[in-house]
Amino acid sequence: MANMRDRENRDVEIKKYLSAEERSEFLGEERSYGGFEPTGETISNYVLANSITTGQLANLLNDFLNLGGKGHREGLELGRYFQSAHRTLQQCFVGFLMGALMGLAEMDSKWTDARNEDSYAMLQKLKKLVDDGELAGSWRHI
Repeated sequence: MANMRDRENRDVEIKKYLSAEERSEFLGEERSYGGFEPTGETISNYVLANSITTGQLANLLNDFLNLGGKGHREGLELGRYFQSAHRTLQQCFVGFLMGALMGLAEMDSKWTDARNEDSYAMLQKLKKLVDDGELAGSWRHI
């Protein structure tokens, strides 16, 4: 009995960090994705990661974020997944994210409007902290 309760508690903990699609898969529910039915074909994450370019990853993230207005909540989920990643990969992840943010901070202000003005302002503050050496770290060298 205790084993069943432990499994239920673990399942509740796992489910609170999953997206709707992942929860559906975890619970074994059938689901339609964007008008297309899943094929059941398995694609190796390693093969995909080894063959995707930075531009393709950017396009994939663009589509991911655009479908369903994803944002902060999904970012928290992603960070929580990386809590159990290898420590070197956690460092690489932070370097990757900081690089992405610094790249976005280089955006010309003419591309700013009410939809992204808060993000732009935050990125400019973050860029200033980095440029002034107040936010330093080895993430820059990864």
